[in-house]
Amino acid sequence: MRKIKFLAASMVLALMFMLNGHSTYANQQGNDNHFMKFTVLQVEDLSKEEKQFVDEVKTMKGIYQKDDLYVIALGPKPTAGYTLNFVKQKESWEQIMLYFKETKPDPEAMNAEVITYPYIVAKMAKPKTVSLSFLDSETSEELIGEPVKEIDVWEMRPDIAKDKKWVVKFNQELDPNTITTDNIYVKEYGTLENIPLTKAILSKDKKSVTLVPDENFKTGGRYQIIINPDIKGKNGLNMLKGIIVPFTVK
Repeated sequence: MRKIKFLAASMVLALMFMLNGHSTYANQQGNDNHFMKFTVLQVEDLSKEEKQFVDEVKTMKGIYQKDDLYVIALGPKPTAGYTLNFVKQKESWEQIMLYFKETKPDPEAMNAEVITYPYIVAKMAKPKTVSLSFLDSETSEELIGEPVKEIDVWEMRPDIAKDKKWVVKFNQELDPNTITTDNIYVKEYGTLENIPLTKAILSKDKKSVTLVPDENFKTGGRYQIIINPDIKGKNGLNMLKGIIVPFTVK
């Protein structure tokens, strides 16, 4: 596998990305308890690193993967009463269909007006030749409507200046069409709407991106730098994994 390193030189972050048309799958045999079996877990059963991963992705709508760990998240909801449950697993030739049921609160019932995050945490080890489909159990349509995203979560960066401009430097030219506020941005953690708080400015040499905040970050606030794997290099190759870098503001 060809490795292309994306390294930061003069910034808080130092990133290494791999761009390739294919990803590797570590530990294909995995744990016998979840090899070719979608096994729902409780967060307290996870390692510290896995818990951090879940904590950072559970508030954003999507399907996220770290090795054989999956988080299926419906995103923030305005009240209590929303739930997500795993229903069943079906298998066909080199494909596994996973069915889920989303329950919404009764509009006539009284529900607490508090932001909630319905999600499921599970593990499943499988050969990379086997594909997964995440489906609604009632309609058999895609549950989320987005592909699975492989994400690396970095350690929390504490006490960042409220006017911080993040600069992400790369060692090769990027495809300008993929440097958008959908692919690289800063957002406030856990908010009801996923609103980018920064502009993404590509440098003249197309090897770095500056994230400029629309306004100062909130003192004591918690934020996330989101770098989606849809970013491409000039050679047309995607990042294999996305990056989430959490930080707090002093």
